[in-house]
Amino acid sequence: MSKSRWVLVLALVAAVLAWSTLTWAAGPAALNAGTANSFVPGEVLVSFAPSTSPAAIGALHAAVGATVTGAIPGLGVQVVRVPSGAEQAAIARYEADPMVRYAEPNLIFHATYAPNDPYYAGLYNTSSAGAINQYWLPKINAPAAWDSTRTLSTSLMVAIVDTGVDYNHPDLTAKVARNASGAVIGYNFVAGNADPKDDDGHGTHCAGIAAAATDNATGVAGASFNSVKIMPVKVLDATGSGTLTNVANGILWAANNGAKVISLSLGAGSYSQTIQDAVTAAWNKGTVIVAAAGNDGRQTISYPGGSLYALAVAATDETDATASFSNWGIDIGVAAPGVHVLSTMPTYSVYLNTQYGYFTNYDSLNGTSMATPVIAGTAAMLMANDPTLTNTATVQLLQRTADNVAGTAGGGWDIHYGYGRVNSGNAVAKVYRSATAGSFYGQVVSAAGTPINLATVSAGGVSYKTGSNGMFRLANLPVGTYTVTAVSKRYGTTTAATMTIVPGADVVLKLVTPK
Repeated sequence: MSKSRWVLVLALVAAVLAWSTLTWAAGPAALNAGTANSFVPGEVLVSFAPSTSPAAIGALHAAVGATVTGAIPGLGVQVVRVPSGAEQAAIARYEADPMVRYAEPNLIFHATYAPNDPYYAGLYNTSSAGAINQYWLPKINAPAAWDSTRTLSTSLMVAIVDTGVDYNHPDLTAKVARNASGAVIGYNFVAGNADPKDDDGHGTHCAGIAAAATDNATGVAGASFNSVKIMPVKVLDATGSGTLTNVANGILWAANNGAKVISLSLGAGSYSQTIQDAVTAAWNKGTVIVAAAGNDGRQTISYPGGSLYALAVAATDETDATASFSNWGIDIGVAAPGVHVLSTMPTYSVYLNTQYGYFTNYDSLNGTSMATPVIAGTAAMLMANDPTLTNTATVQLLQRTADNVAGTAGGGWDIHYGYGRVNSGNAVAKVYRSATAGSFYGQVVSAAGTPINLATVSAGGVSYKTGSNGMFRLANLPVGTYTVTAVSKRYGTTTAATMTIVPGADVVLKLVTPK
């Protein structure tokens, strides 16, 4: 297919998935203690073996530099004071001693918020997945995030660059960005007008995942609660297809009109410099670009997910296993639920209803398309909650607070999950998982800005040879400072400034060769 005819298709599952029907139990009560997202500074709990003498216990406390301040007598647990910031070192010192059963921080527990949207916890009979609820929101620890963000209501916009949005849907109309005259802030690049109405259904579903009106006693909840607005940008037609031109224009339009996060649940199999340039332009405006990994179940990432500065999202299921359809590879940055995701559908009949039998109003879909707005909505909420966050800091925050469901050594990166399945509550609270490794991830380009094939990128004794898209990953390097070098026989050698690994996250680099 020629570049002029290059067509992008929705990142929906191409074939019917053989998933069994799941029924989800009723959700938590409105107040449900037990989500820990912080700890008391300078306090550690220590439990000793029953036979340990008071003298030995006192000697160990002295060696650690701790002072006993309290106890839980029924459990044989002592509360000790250590210098603030030294909690983890003290815990490691205690647990290295055989007379200690365990040591842990004095966690702070919060009542977690459960919204009154009926299908958040209650069951909805979907067209293909049976009776389900929004299991994925508790899965990503969203209620803990909502404890501190549910009162936020900002004008920060997350752009759904897709098939459009049913902006009159009762669960979306109050969340769609509008100007002073009440007109929707959005655009339709398929029709060339300012009406981004959805005629497929996919965009409306993604919009609800990211930012459905929440706690409104209607339908479903959104990942971002009510903290942000939806910008609908239609670049795909009623069948879910669209041109490279439309997608590039949509990315640029969204960034130029104030979107802080762009959600791209679409993809094509070939690298495009035009798409890369559009993503780069949006990134340079401070926008977070989130894109689907693709649904071929193989080691290749769809574009723009595989583009520099795009955060590629893999899909997981109800058990945190990688979804069978989810693509994987060096570009994966993070994962999110993408199986049996219940969300909004247009209130009128569209292509997904007439051709595939999906329901109007609400239904469940599968795909990395669904995982993408989970991340996009969460990213938008983080930026609304902390306006000082840059796009780089937001991406790294998502990665550093994700749950290490792959069990990667050192809390590092995994080829299927990236840095793990997103944990919304930890991201809002900035509770980082324990990590001692991170990655340099990026692209090698010529002086003209085009990708360099077969360049060797090296740092810390680790090397990677780029493919035709110029992308590389030096994965799971120990935390430290490195010099990153790219060598190309044809285009010369370039060396990045000395760079420091961020534990549990990517440091994104563009290496420009001399020629």
